[in-house]
Amino acid sequence: MLSTFMTVAESIAALDATARKWIDVEYPPRVQAMNATLALDNNFTPEAIHFAVNQQMNQITSSNLESWLSGRSVDRDVSVGVLNPGNVPMADLQDLIAAVLLGVSYRGSLSSRSPHLLSAFVEDLRSSLPQINIEFVEKDQVLKGVDKVIATGTTSTLDAMKNAIARAGLDPEDVLLRGPGFGVAILNGSESEEQLERLAEDILMHDGAGCRSIAVVWTPAGSQPDALLDAMARFRAVFPCAPGIPGRVEMQRAYLAAIEYPHAYSDDKSFLVSKGPPDIQQPGHVRWSEYESRDEVWDWIGANDDEIQVIVEDGGGGSKNHRTAPLGSAQRPELGWLQSGCDVIDFLAS
Repeated sequence: MLSTFMTVAESIAALDATARKWIDVEYPPRVQAMNATLALDNNFTPEAIHFAVNQQMNQITSSNLESWLSGRSVDRDVSVGVLNPGNVPMADLQDLIAAVLLGVSYRGSLSSRSPHLLSAFVEDLRSSLPQINIEFVEKDQVLKGVDKVIATGTTSTLDAMKNAIARAGLDPEDVLLRGPGFGVAILNGSESEEQLERLAEDILMHDGAGCRSIAVVWTPAGSQPDALLDAMARFRAVFPCAPGIPGRVEMQRAYLAAIEYPHAYSDDKSFLVSKGPPDIQQPGHVRWSEYESRDEVWDWIGANDDEIQVIVEDGGGGSKNHRTAPLGSAQRPELGWLQSGCDVIDFLAS
């Protein structure tokens, strides 16, 4: 539980104050952490890091924190071990903030692809909230002495984690595993240029590597992707892809060309769109799938519900899923969004 020396109000005030400093792109700890991150093998770009940090910091306000917490608390000492992802900059922040708000002891393992941003934020936070119990450890030390576990990663990573959790004897109710995920867009065929530009961000930000990145675009039968391709090209002029993307796209493009599969791509090989069944492709490659009836789309969504993190659409028949959000919001989740359908505060407080 929260120490008598650290109230919820103090935690919220410290998080808010730290975020206000980090929103400044020239704030030295942010600059240093970003430069150190860019020096690693992670396919991040300066533009994508700035976007991710700004998006997260704009969410960390006193009012948002209070709203997310909603008076929930823990009535005992709780510790959580967290295996953090490294696919998107600052993707590991939500779990840490939840632990701080509840006064839960946090024992986290940082991804080798992005260890600097979260640790620098915590160091800054600790300067105004020295009582927080946060430590970063090696991956094989995450489960040591903890009550609960949160692990996010690839299927192989989670399989290994499951074995370690079983050996540790943790109750399944105290384990939260989050595997790979993706986002879906549903178009009605009459989207404006502005709406398609928002969708381009949903698809291309972080080069399709995020669990909310749009991997399938559903569109009415007979629709053509030309306007979306133009919007994606305009997005790429502002947010260039990571250096490794063109080579990856070229390999997929060459394969599609060899089998005469319908596809289109940008001149700089920064993205690829193929037309066909709603099969999930590699990052940087989005699938354009046609529907005769929206019921067909929702049937497919129901069959793939465990992996879908967000569904973006602007009107066109109404939402049938609580994860539905407007175009342009896939890469801008709210602070308390339900990753893998779970509220992390509920999980930690249970």
